[in-house]
Order: sequence, then C-alpha cells, then structure tokens
Amino acid sequence: CQVSPDQIRTFVGDALLMRSFQHDNVLSLIGISFDVQSQPIVILPFLKNGDLLSYLRNPKNVSLPPSSIMST
Repeated sequence: CQVSPDQIRTFVGDALLMRSFQHDNVLSLIGISFDVQSQPIVILPFLKNGDLLSYLRNPKNVSLPPSSIMST
C-alpha cells in the first residue's frame, strides 16, 4: 500500500502530538522512524503485559459493557 506525502505528514504530525502526553495510562512517544519503504513508524515503550490489540483479541479477558467505561 503506497502512502501519499500528505498522509505521511499527517501521520508524523499526529505522532509528534504524542510527545506532550503526560499520563500514567497513556504511552509516551519514544520516537519516529521510517522503514525500508519510507513508511513512518511510531516507536512506543515495551509493554510488560503485551500489546493492546493482543489483549483485546484474547477471549480470556473480560469484556466490559460500554456503559461501565463511558459517562453519559
């Protein structure tokens, strides 16, 4: 999948916004790199309990109803 220069600029700009994140429950940005095809990659800290996607896909993890995590 080819990414346009505008999409790369937007991605990098959004990633740079992460520099200002200061919260215990939010990952901090370590850096930005580019792969061999010049696609941008965000570098985040290692998570000792694994990545969020794997956690969410694991059926052993308890699902919470949206009403318990979102205020109305």
